[in-house]
Amino acid sequence: MLTSKSIPALYGGVSQQPDTLRSEIQLQEMSNCWATIVDGIGKRAPTEFAALLSGDNLQDAFIHIINRDIRERYVVVITSASQVLCFDMDGKPRAMNFPYGKSYLTIPAGATARDTFAAVTVADYTFIVNKSVVVKQGVKDSDRTTSQYNYYDPNRQTAAPGASYGSYAPNPSVGLFMGNVQTFQDLPKTASEGHTYRVVATSDSGFVGYFVRRTQGTWIEVTDPNGNNTIDPYTMPWALVRQPDGVFEVAPFAWGPRRAGDAVSNPGPSFLGRTINDVLFVENRLGFLCDENIVLSRSGDFGMFWRMTVTQQLDDDVIDIQASETKVTKMLHALPMLGSIMLFSDQVQFRMEKGNNGAFTPNGCSLTPVTQYPASISVPPAPLGSDVYFTSEEGGWAKLLQYYVRQDGTNSTDADDVTGHVPRYVPQGIRGVAVSSDLDAVFLITDGAPNRVYHYKFYWEGDKLAQSAWGHWEFPQGTRVLACQCINGVLWLVIARPGGTFLEQINLSATANAPGMGFQVHLDRRMYLQGSYNANGDYTLFDLPFQVPASEHNLWQVVRGPQAPSGAGGLVDPKTYVWLNDWTILVPGNVTYGKSFVGVQYDARWTFSRWYQKNAQGAPDLSGRLQIRTVSLAYTRAGYFRTEVAPYGTAPDVQPVVPHLLAQFTGKTIGNADLLVGSPSFSDGVYSFQVYGSAEAATITIANDSHLGAFFTSAEVELFWQKRAQFR
Repeated sequence: MLTSKSIPALYGGVSQQPDTLRSEIQLQEMSNCWATIVDGIGKRAPTEFAALLSGDNLQDAFIHIINRDIRERYVVVITSASQVLCFDMDGKPRAMNFPYGKSYLTIPAGATARDTFAAVTVADYTFIVNKSVVVKQGVKDSDRTTSQYNYYDPNRQTAAPGASYGSYAPNPSVGLFMGNVQTFQDLPKTASEGHTYRVVATSDSGFVGYFVRRTQGTWIEVTDPNGNNTIDPYTMPWALVRQPDGVFEVAPFAWGPRRAGDAVSNPGPSFLGRTINDVLFVENRLGFLCDENIVLSRSGDFGMFWRMTVTQQLDDDVIDIQASETKVTKMLHALPMLGSIMLFSDQVQFRMEKGNNGAFTPNGCSLTPVTQYPASISVPPAPLGSDVYFTSEEGGWAKLLQYYVRQDGTNSTDADDVTGHVPRYVPQGIRGVAVSSDLDAVFLITDGAPNRVYHYKFYWEGDKLAQSAWGHWEFPQGTRVLACQCINGVLWLVIARPGGTFLEQINLSATANAPGMGFQVHLDRRMYLQGSYNANGDYTLFDLPFQVPASEHNLWQVVRGPQAPSGAGGLVDPKTYVWLNDWTILVPGNVTYGKSFVGVQYDARWTFSRWYQKNAQGAPDLSGRLQIRTVSLAYTRAGYFRTEVAPYGTAPDVQPVVPHLLAQFTGKTIGNADLLVGSPSFSDGVYSFQVYGSAEAATITIANDSHLGAFFTSAEVELFWQKRAQFR
C-alpha cells in the first residue's frame, strides 16, 4: 500500500528515546546546527576570531567576563601561576598593577586556578574570592588609623571609573576608658572629651551592654576601646578596579571596622576563621557564602559586615543566617531569583525569603530548604528569566535541571530534568553553563567532550513548551572550550587550540550576516583580512595573526569579500593554496579588492529518526514492512547542501545540491564546483530525492560542509507499507 507521512517541523533536536516513542520532529543526530521555530534547522553561525589571549593553553585558568556596559567588556584570566591578565573584547591586553603584591592570589599545591577562585562584578569593582584563604581577624588597634584602601559607596556622587571614593574613617583613638555605669542617665554630666564608658545591660537597652564616648559635648555610641575590631583585608576578597588611566589594579578592599559594641554584643561575621565559597550581589548588598551561612553586607555599604548600633536592630544592618538542615550542608553557590535568593549545596537547595516589608532585613529574612537535588559542586547555576538552570552528574553523564517557581498559587519551587529525553548525551565534567534570554537557550561545556558546546534550545507558547531541542557543536580534535558567556545574542567563547588560547564569538542573531554581505559566511575562526598582492608572481598573501599547525592547513579556506569585482562571496579554490609557513597563505591571482574572509571549513549534519507506520490509535505498527521511496525536503535561503542516503544503513550515496541550479537540471551534476564560480545565490523550494530502502535500516542525513548556509523547515515522505494481517 502506497502511503505518505508529513514531518511538519524539523526543530525538535536530538532524542535518545526509543524510536517508537520519539516525536516525528525529533532527530537521531544534530551536529553543528541551530534549530529555531522561525527558521527551522540550519547550519550554525561560525565562530569569529576576536583575540589571541595567550600563546599558552590556559585550560586550568579561572576565567571571568566583565560585562559592565555595552562599551566596556573585558575578559579576566587568572592562571595557575597566579598571573592576572585582562583583555578587552578585541583582544587588547590591559596594563595591570599590584600595589600590595599578589599574596591573596596564591593557589594551593595540587589545585588549579579554576577551582580556587570565584568572582562577581559590581559597577567598576570585580571582587575576587580565593576559596582556599581563611579569613582572619585584623590586628588589634588597626581600626584606630584610616584605612589605606579605597571603598565603594553607591550613595556618593558617581566619579570616573575606578576613581577613589574615599576610605573608612578610623574609630576614635584618643581618650580613656572610665569603667561601667548602670544606665545612660548615670553618665557624668561633666565628663572630659574622649572619656568612654560601658553602659551595662538593662531592660532599657534590651539587656545588651554598649559603649559610649564623650565627643564635642555629646555622648555617641562607640566600640570597645580595648577590642579587636577589624577584619584582615589581606585575607578578605580583593578587588580588581579599572583606574581612570585604563590600568587595572588588584588590591585589598577596605572592609569597615566594628563601630559599636564588642565581641559579645556585636560579633564578627560568620566567615571569620573560615574560607569563603562564593560571592554574590543582591539588592545593594554584597554577600559571601561560608559553610552553612550566607552573609550579606550592610545595605548600600559593601564593605561593612558589622552592626552599626547594638541598642537596636536596623533594617539596613548586616544579615548573617545559618541554614538548618539534618544533612551536612556546605553552601556553594547563590543567586537572586524572583525577589528571593536561591542557595545551592551539593545535595540541598535553599530559598532565602524577604520579610513582610518586602526587603532583606536581619529580622525578616528566612532561610529554608525547598528541594533536594544533587548539584554539581564546581559549576554555579545560571538564571534565565524567572528560572534557574543548574547541572547534576551521575553515572558518567550530566543532567541539566530547570528550577522554577510553581504557578499554582503556592509559590513553591521545583525542578525539571530537561535532559530527560537525552540522558546519555552530555558527558560528565561540566565546567561552564551560559544562558541567553535573547535566544531562549542554554549552553554547556564539559571536560568530558572538551571540543564540543552542547546547547538546549526552547520556546514557550503561553504555558505550552513548543520546543525542547538538544544538539551540539563540534570543533577539531585538540580543541578545548574553556569558558562561555552569552551577551545580547552573541556567545563568547574562550577556546584553547593548538598554538594558544583564543577569544572567539558566535553571533546567533537571526539577522546576523558577514560584513558587507547579505548572507552568512560559514567559516570557523573567521577573519576579515586584507591580502597583499605580488604583481610579479601574480599571487596574494594572507598573513594570519597566529600560527596554524600543519595538520590543520587543509581545513582553511578563503572567500572573496564584498568588494571583489566578480565572484563576491565565492570560494577561492582550496586546491590552489600554498602555505609558505604556519601563518601565511598564498593564493593565485589578485584577491586584494577589499578584504576577504579567511577561516576554517566545518561540517554541519543532521539525521532523521526512524519512521513507522502508525495504526488508528496513533501507535507504531511493528508487524509490517515499511519501505521508504522518496523524501521531499522543504528548504529556504539555501545556497548549498548535500544528501547522504544509505538505503541499507551502510555505504551512503552522497549527492551535493546547489538549489538555485535545480531549475536548470544541473543542481546535482555540477554540485559544489559551482561554489568556485561567480557569486553564490540562495533560493527557497522543495528538493525530492530517492531512498528505496527499508525504514528499519535506512539512514538519511542532510549535511553541509560549504561556506554557504541552508535552512530546512519540513519534509514529506513517500512510503510503501506491506502487512499480511490486519487488526480487527
